[in-house]
Amino acid sequence: MTISWILKQTDFRAFHDAGYRESYFFTRAEIKKPMRFECQGCTVSCCSLRPDEEKKILLFPEEVERLETKAIETGNLDFAVVEDLIFPDTLNRTILVGAYRLFLERHPRRACAFLDPETSRCTIHDIRPLVCRGYPVAIKTIDATTREYYLDTGCEFVEQHLDEFTAIKTLTDIQDLKTYFQESFPEENAAAERILIRLAWIPLRLRQLEAEGLITIPDELTTAEWQEALETWDRIDLIPDDAKDRVD
Repeated sequence: MTISWILKQTDFRAFHDAGYRESYFFTRAEIKKPMRFECQGCTVSCCSLRPDEEKKILLFPEEVERLETKAIETGNLDFAVVEDLIFPDTLNRTILVGAYRLFLERHPRRACAFLDPETSRCTIHDIRPLVCRGYPVAIKTIDATTREYYLDTGCEFVEQHLDEFTAIKTLTDIQDLKTYFQESFPEENAAAERILIRLAWIPLRLRQLEAEGLITIPDELTTAEWQEALETWDRIDLIPDDAKDRVD
């Protein structure tokens, strides 16, 4: 397996298009002693948008359900999401939703709706989504033999220790890289790994349902067919049984 270690120099995006990023690719590195990540509580990079910035904050359906419940309880009218990973099931005329995206652009402050405007602290820390638990780390599977690690240099902790992190410039042993992230970002790396597993589960679940004759996912739809589906078909969230009640 080949792992490309990427230190992003631009704004962080979890699982964004490879053609967009401006990154340094490091293929060989001397491993330095890992540093334990400590959140500085700045909330600038992880919870809000800078001017002209776009950010994809991935939410899974059960996470959206929890946050919607919290928003209703607290009267938080600024919370909004948009569908992100969707699949048309022509057999049942339904849209299967694998993931959503937090719609920060809708918020008046272009920030997470659950960020306290006075204290700049998270008000849902105990039930925060996986993507929040994983920040500033993200992992992307490229193919069966390649994965990429992302580390957001907009994070204050990463910026403070940038020299140490950029010292990881070459890496020939996969386990060394995994161990470095596990020791430097134990909770964040674990969350990023869980996101990978969940994203891999979605196509497997779809193939299973198709094999059982329960759904039909076409190779393509016309623009008119897609428009009709988006406007009129019901939605069904794709949620693994073991994820429905898990909050950690």
